[in-house]
Amino acid sequence: MSNETETFARRICREVCDAMGVDYDQLAAPVKNKPILKARRVCAYLCRVKAGASYPQITRAMGKKGSHSAAHDAVERAMQNGDDDYAEGVWSRIKPGVCVDGKAYTVSGTLKDDHPKGASA
Repeated sequence: MSNETETFARRICREVCDAMGVDYDQLAAPVKNKPILKARRVCAYLCRVKAGASYPQITRAMGKKGSHSAAHDAVERAMQNGDDDYAEGVWSRIKPGVCVDGKAYTVSGTLKDDHPKGASA
């Protein structure tokens, strides 16, 4: 997967943290309180579903190093715990199409320039 996808996943994580009132740096920290755990699940789920990020990309987007199994588990738990519905609500508050590193992205995480003129994102 492309570096743009990982950049978009990182932006999703930052936006989710802002929306949930969680410090972005806490995603990678060994903190295990409920708000941080929920933020990790929401980030992982949205990065996977909205950005199409791979599990290693999600792990890096959350500032973690090492195995991507935690990202995989977070996505699975988000779906089991009903956090996927909550994540969609958070997603609706995030402004897709924001600029990341000077590039404008669509909801799907693709560069706006990748779409032919007149095509919807």
